[in-house]
Amino acid sequence: AHLETAWSVLTTVDRDQPAALSALLGYPYLRAWAVRCLEQIGSAASSWQGDDDHAYAARRLSADLGHLGAIAVTAAARGRVSAAVSVPVLDGAVHLPSFGRLVLQPELGAAAEDGLGTAAVNVISNAIIIKIGDSCWTLRLADLLSGQPGLVAALGNSWSADWQPVRMLRADDWSGSLDDVDPYRDCYPWPAAPRLTAAEFARWQAGFELAWQEVRRGHPGFAPGLAAGLSTLTPLLAPAGHPEVSAAARQAPGAVAVFLPADPVTLAELLIRENQRAKLGAILDLLDLYDRVDDRFFAAPWGEEKLQIDGLLQGAYTHLAITGFWRARQQRAEGLAAEEAGRRFAKCQAHTSEAIDTLLGSGALTPLGTRFVELMRRSAKSAVPRVPG
Repeated sequence: AHLETAWSVLTTVDRDQPAALSALLGYPYLRAWAVRCLEQIGSAASSWQGDDDHAYAARRLSADLGHLGAIAVTAAARGRVSAAVSVPVLDGAVHLPSFGRLVLQPELGAAAEDGLGTAAVNVISNAIIIKIGDSCWTLRLADLLSGQPGLVAALGNSWSADWQPVRMLRADDWSGSLDDVDPYRDCYPWPAAPRLTAAEFARWQAGFELAWQEVRRGHPGFAPGLAAGLSTLTPLLAPAGHPEVSAAARQAPGAVAVFLPADPVTLAELLIRENQRAKLGAILDLLDLYDRVDDRFFAAPWGEEKLQIDGLLQGAYTHLAITGFWRARQQRAEGLAAEEAGRRFAKCQAHTSEAIDTLLGSGALTPLGTRFVELMRRSAKSAVPRVPG
């Protein structure tokens, strides 16, 4: 019944305020949620036998499917459509995708989780009202839409809660969400970082501004693609000894996950690298560039590992962008910085060319894929390093 109600709200928003629903459906982690649900449904159909592990999996699937209610609430709020929906408590919080999460007092969160608890959520003309048991909280729509932490608790509440909004990173003509609260953001090879403190967020804001300045001044050809395609950044936890960690996930288009580096030039490089990976993922969702049943492994020139054809293509396409990045850095820098950029440019260009040759000689590309990679090779060979001095 809860899912039917949520679906009814979504169809109403789609009819009355389609632009609001369309904008929300473009939020990266909604697709990550949908993919996760589909994977769990497939697993349930093929392997659940009724033991404790499977019982837990069934409860988790029920909670994940219930997230449709949270999506319906957010869509209704953005479209200013009245609605009354049940929303599950996930990991001790009520999540509203793209808005933020209401983190419950630990005792209340644990009690709700134990009982697969839900919150009764109402959307009215100027607010969202969340009720759990005898406690009630009001979120003003104006605050939600501006990313402010406004929260009003009803008098006499038995429980306390903290509203944690999705904050915005801003830099001149580009802004994006910094999402460190979505329950489905942990879809990368490295774990997502927990909620940032105010000081940590300030460091992200400063780094974001400087990285965007680097892109605009030194790599303007990448700026339109970043501004159009990248809407969300998510902080990562980096493993020891690997400070330059970044990722993009096929199931979360429009998002890039990064461990914030100290150097804004490095952040600019990571954003360009992962946006390039995301662009190729979008292309591969639409077009067949290689034989998807080819399971051979090929040597990757940039590391010791061997990759299947899809990984090699992604790596080559990403390195092609980074080759251009270091070429531009070399042309702008002076002295030792120019020499270092020149070395990195030459290394990236060599790796890219070798990977492209391997791809073209693999026999695994479709005719369209062959044309695509031939254009990559032409682009890679067009770059000639500048001799410092």
